[in-house]
Amino acid sequence: MTQKSQTNDSIVAIICKNLEAVSSISVSLDAETDMTTDTAVDSVAIMDLVFILEEKFDISIPLNDLADINKIGELADLVEKLHNERQTNA
Repeated sequence: MTQKSQTNDSIVAIICKNLEAVSSISVSLDAETDMTTDTAVDSVAIMDLVFILEEKFDISIPLNDLADINKIGELADLVEKLHNERQTNA
């Protein structure tokens, strides 16, 4: 098992903070939390979160990539990957 980077941990924290602000239930959030079933957050809130992440990390998250993402950690991995690709190509 590989160790997650500090950047990934930061992304997870940002996602959790934003989801906690819009979730209608009190739930402990971490990388293994399923955003679609555990947070009681609707699709509009998820899209708002995607926009926040795109702005913060200066990336564009393709909507087709979001279709396979359920857990906070999966979204953090995607954001980190896209951010690293952007940094490499900059």
